[in-house]
Amino acid sequence: MQKHVKHMDVFARTPNWFVEIAGHHGNNRRYDPSERERFRKNPEELLRHIKETELMYNAHWDNAIMGTELQKEVIEKTAKRMKDIVKDDTLLKVSCRRITPGDPYLHAIQEPNVNMHFTGAARIEKDGVVGEDGTVVTCDTIVCATGFDTTWKPRFPVVGRNGVDLREKWRDSPAAYFGVACPDMPNWITFLGPNCWYKDLDTGRVTAVYCGHSLHYRDMLSSVRWEDMDIRYTNVREGSDISPYFGLQRIDKRWRFAKE
Repeated sequence: MQKHVKHMDVFARTPNWFVEIAGHHGNNRRYDPSERERFRKNPEELLRHIKETELMYNAHWDNAIMGTELQKEVIEKTAKRMKDIVKDDTLLKVSCRRITPGDPYLHAIQEPNVNMHFTGAARIEKDGVVGEDGTVVTCDTIVCATGFDTTWKPRFPVVGRNGVDLREKWRDSPAAYFGVACPDMPNWITFLGPNCWYKDLDTGRVTAVYCGHSLHYRDMLSSVRWEDMDIRYTNVREGSDISPYFGLQRIDKRWRFAKE
């Protein structure tokens, strides 16, 4: 947006870590026609490229563990990298928080038509915004990017067993089995739902999907603990769901291995 406005004021309530991810300096990589043609002709090469890109994220999980040597190294390298990019010393006096690939953002906030305010927006008035530090900014357009709704409560009625409404059930604290299933909600399956199993509601419980490595999460989901489930059949014939009792070896191989 910085390139398209006369002037811009940015309210940054909390600072971030800006890191290099996938080697593209925070930009989407543009694949040239020859690369795209090669990927079209060689699906295996495309899959390998995808896995190598994901590895850049998954291979560095240790840097999120407090006090590890890798975390200390990442902090030092990231701080140096930000100082190399940000030439305005006033922008470097703030501590940082979460990781994000945002090099274009770092460059944009240093342009002459941008003012940074390291404070939250306290309120919106008729002709602008007032920051928590008392800063008054007059503007004609306001763009809100204040985060996400972390309550997990659905915006419409989801009613389960015995009339339980999921909106009420999760009113105070959302909880689900590995982010996919919820008690009293049979046949209701979600994806990347709540919640982390650590921390406590009184101390600010984390409701994110899972606290571990994404590959570890995948392994956990692939090994279902049926002993934790209370399975009740609605059909009087409990074996009806596996009819007509054919194993894979009895299914036409041309259908089993068809790619399209």
